[in-house]
Amino acid sequence: CAEVVEHVVEHYEAVREFNRLLKLDGVLIVSVPFGRHTWDWSDEWAHHVRRYDKKDIVHLFEVNGFKMQRTRFWGFPFTMLYHRFLYLP
Repeated sequence: CAEVVEHVVEHYEAVREFNRLLKLDGVLIVSVPFGRHTWDWSDEWAHHVRRYDKKDIVHLFEVNGFKMQRTRFWGFPFTMLYHRFLYLP
């Protein structure tokens, strides 16, 4: 589920549905925009409802029945530099 959950207003309900549909012992891989502190106009342009910090995404999935195996922040520092100096301007 790549770059979807941040667009869903009722994200708890969406994650519960992921859990319902996933096969027993299945694996769900999710990517979301990191860092509430990095919110800017591009999030509004992309119709994001929210950004996530690590504790937020872990909580969202664990309270909806998932056992988190790994959480990773990827793309740093290159995606942050790209966003700041090329994408935003």
